Amino acid sequence: MSTLVKITFSRKFRIFRELARFAKNGQNLRK
Repeated sequence: MSTLVKITFSRKFRIFRELARFAKNGQNLRK
């Protein structure tokens, strides 16, 4: 696997995790 692919994948994965955590916090606030 090339380094560029690794960097792009890790970045997308980090953004996905941030969005998931944000959605979870939003659900907690709504309750």
